[in-house]
Amino acid sequence: MKAHRLTFFALMALMLVWAAAPAFAQSDRGTVTGTVTDPGGAVIANAKVTATSMDTGEVREVTSSDEGNYTLPELKAGLYKIAVEAQGFKTASNKGVKVAVQVTHSLDFKLEVGAVSDVVTVTADAASSAIQTDTPVRQTNINERQVRELPLLVGAEVAGRSPLAFIFLDSNVTAAAGNGTNAANFRVSGGQGLGT
Repeated sequence: MKAHRLTFFALMALMLVWAAAPAFAQSDRGTVTGTVTDPGGAVIANAKVTATSMDTGEVREVTSSDEGNYTLPELKAGLYKIAVEAQGFKTASNKGVKVAVQVTHSLDFKLEVGAVSDVVTVTADAASSAIQTDTPVRQTNINERQVRELPLLVGAEVAGRSPLAFIFLDSNVTAAAGNGTNAANFRVSGGQGLGT
């Protein structure tokens, strides 16, 4: 009988670990990847690619591979300036690159021939940086101001700011009629109502 209990509890523990594994894989980071080429389309190896967070000033640096490819993994979500420099070419940069959670943003650079002191800067606008064609993900990033200005729940079971209220900051989420319980119901992009 003791062996059956021990086996049962071992199986339950294994199931809990297995069920929780996807939660550990979730990340609050994104990736920028691309290729560095010259005006003729030939790849540029060993180009220095630098990502500078426009929010925190944090700097990450990588070097392009022999195939001209680079990857800036695990960048915190936010706006970045991505700069590329290589010997014999003008430095190129792209300001306002939006790094989103669990999204791989593709950003290729074509460097112009010239001295490293020459700089070519491209500024991304909000419309172009928000469209992601590489990853089919629907997401909304919430900034610190939105968190501070989120209304407090008054007279609710739990007073204060509820994490559930952040759902409604997305324009594709609407409140659905309640079912008479304390559960919250919502719809995403017109889909079937979900409840908590």
